[in-house]
Amino acid sequence: MFHLALQLAFYLLVPKRSHSKNRNRIVANELFKLSFRIGGIQNGLTFLVSQAARCFYWPIALKSIEVEVCNESPILVFDGVIQSKLQRENFLNFYGDIEKRKYVFRDDLLGFISFSDRVLYLLCSFILIPLTVISRNGSFLGRVFSLRLLLEVRALQIIAIKSSCKKVYMFNIFEPDANWIAKILMNQGIQVVKIPSEVPLKFHNEYLICSELVICNEYQREELERFTETQEIGVVSEIWGPESSAKVFDRYREIEFHPQTRVGFYSSGGWLRAKLSHWEGEQKKMLEEHSIWEVVKVLRELGIDDFLVFLHPREKLHDHIESTKAYYTDLGVRMNIDIKLEETPSSDCFERIHLGLTTLSTIAYERIFFGFPTLILDKSTMDFPIPSSPFSNLYVKEPSLLQSEIKNALQQTRVEFYESRQLRHYQHPDILL
Repeated sequence: MFHLALQLAFYLLVPKRSHSKNRNRIVANELFKLSFRIGGIQNGLTFLVSQAARCFYWPIALKSIEVEVCNESPILVFDGVIQSKLQRENFLNFYGDIEKRKYVFRDDLLGFISFSDRVLYLLCSFILIPLTVISRNGSFLGRVFSLRLLLEVRALQIIAIKSSCKKVYMFNIFEPDANWIAKILMNQGIQVVKIPSEVPLKFHNEYLICSELVICNEYQREELERFTETQEIGVVSEIWGPESSAKVFDRYREIEFHPQTRVGFYSSGGWLRAKLSHWEGEQKKMLEEHSIWEVVKVLRELGIDDFLVFLHPREKLHDHIESTKAYYTDLGVRMNIDIKLEETPSSDCFERIHLGLTTLSTIAYERIFFGFPTLILDKSTMDFPIPSSPFSNLYVKEPSLLQSEIKNALQQTRVEFYESRQLRHYQHPDILL
């Protein structure tokens, strides 16, 4: 624990540009970024006070983590929540090898391995909190390191040692400590295989350390040349696919394409993220609402009156479904259009529509992988996609081009859509169009 705290102080206090090793610069660049898991209070005085309170409370209140000694050298799978275990297992079995694996989840690591760790945590936290205040690395911007990550890193380190593991699959790699964990495990002689999901690396994984990177989207391979200065990757895999693709792969292998609806929009739940005070919520809400307005306008001009919205999984949860229906009903009234909602899992019914539209929903990359016509509406993300990449042929950045792009796509077959945009290699070769 004390050694990890010293590492953290080193990354915090030494300016990133002064790190002698590129690997240390990569870790330092990521450690103090915003986290998806640590709620809305991630900066400023409120977060600092909450961290200080945990110095006293956590050593007393948090659970003890039991770690079994294992000599079978299992393969560890490190992920966020236990609810994703079945999907991860299906993914690894489908694209990888059948192996004996032990799963470790972040939610289970909030605790202490030993009594000595409780004492050391108390002492270390008094040192680390002031360090966040006096940070001089030039990128502090009011953000502080979450002490929760320190506990998780420590627990995973001990589990890996006592399990005698030689290989770790890491999902959930967009978290701030992902590269720090990879560096620690690799220094222990453990092979770290990172799985970035199907989302382009630019958004959350520009900085990467790993023994092997699993490619889940062909565009990620094109990005690697751009990020050579911010990544240390041993081996790059052949394409596997989106994380949830294994369960529907056989369904789309030779499916007949007879769409019931011409155009559909895939939501990323921006309005709900904003309501829940997620840090990216308000931006997503504004982008999605503006995009839906533009799509509705174009559909009217083309004489198309059916418009189907595919809900984000979070929008379909029991606690939110009524609010979801109310939100889209109100949105439809304001637009003077009947918005129909599809509650079936989006990945289970790609053939339902001819053309899928979205802003930055991850479902777009799944549709592309399976060869269904898709356009991405995004005029706000700078320097993306790479201009020379055929992936840019799916992006509509100018509203004035939206009508012609939709009209052309609706007149094309699946084969014509992908061949005209030079994107056939983005599909899995076993998927027939």
